[in-house]
Amino acid sequence: MNAGKPLQEAAWDVDDVAGCFRYNAGLAEALDAKQGSAVDVGMDEFDVKLYYEPVGVCALITPWNYPLLMATWKVAAALAAGNAIVLKPSELAPFTCVDLAVLAHAAGVPAGAFSVVTGLGPDAGAPLAAHSGVDKVAFTGSVATGARIMQACAPAIRNVSLELGGKSPIIVFPDTPVDIAVHPQPLRSPLPAAPRPRRPYRPPRPPRPCGARRGRGGPRRGCSGEAG
Repeated sequence: MNAGKPLQEAAWDVDDVAGCFRYNAGLAEALDAKQGSAVDVGMDEFDVKLYYEPVGVCALITPWNYPLLMATWKVAAALAAGNAIVLKPSELAPFTCVDLAVLAHAAGVPAGAFSVVTGLGPDAGAPLAAHSGVDKVAFTGSVATGARIMQACAPAIRNVSLELGGKSPIIVFPDTPVDIAVHPQPLRSPLPAAPRPRRPYRPPRPPRPCGARRGRGGPRRGCSGEAG
């Protein structure tokens, strides 16, 4: 099984993927230029130079809604910094990630520097996150899974970066048309996507002006500090 998306949205993703690789390629060149740069520590008797080293083996676990693009965000940055990576895509959309690894090797990425592991979370993702040979885990997905990854990495104090879902609030004001509030953005895909709002908020109703009636024929509402 492999989840797809409309052709136009897929084309947008591919454009973003190319731009992401170009951007990180520029960062890699800039990183090389800074290797061995001198650091002034305020004392002439010390000769201090700065060198950047890769983290090591990075486990990259990505979701299904932007399978190629979100994998690229992690893959391009990790490779640009000189790391070896093991990519675990969602079991619902693994094909583009497998193709990405094939294209990377065809472009000259050394064998073993970019691997892909497919499968369900408990069978592939969890063992990968807990593996002693992994130096960093980067994960995009649910809060619950992110918490389990932190627990797996805590004993060895390994680097973890998390992008967790459910943080897309939207504020609905009283004068907002109902149709816009219900559909805050055009649905480009029949499948839910991360940027779509998950938590609507409505501001509190503003107080009535002084002297306003509470209803037809009802008593007038007094002002603050006004008796009765």
